[in-house]
Amino acid sequence: MRNTEIFWNLVEEIGWGTKTTDTKKLKRTLRREYNEEFINAMKDNALRQRRALATIMDEHALKETGSIASYWGVSDDSFWDLTAHIVGLGKEVYDFICKNPIYAKTIKYKENFEYIFNEEPKKEYMADEVEEKAED
Repeated sequence: MRNTEIFWNLVEEIGWGTKTTDTKKLKRTLRREYNEEFINAMKDNALRQRRALATIMDEHALKETGSIASYWGVSDDSFWDLTAHIVGLGKEVYDFICKNPIYAKTIKYKENFEYIFNEEPKKEYMADEVEEKAED
């Protein structure tokens, strides 16, 4: 199985936008279930997919209006959040938006799917685990 296929299977399992968008909880889950090498490979896949989508969306905006920022109506940072969110929604949504980028305007995005792959200081993990156990 190729890394890209493994990535999309992981995204489906995570359920970003359908099960949760809680980046802290997802970070903890990834770190408990997978090693750092795997997480970094999946992060690389997320970046690659987001950049490809951003290029498609940029080209669409330029074709439509000649301006990327005014077409999408978001800042650079928010555009990153939007494209990362679309990747997090899974392959089906991602492929649809790649073919029909205008529909990206209809998506209500959360900040930021890619954050689940970032490493947090150990101290924060420990505090979050105590908080999580208290919630159970």
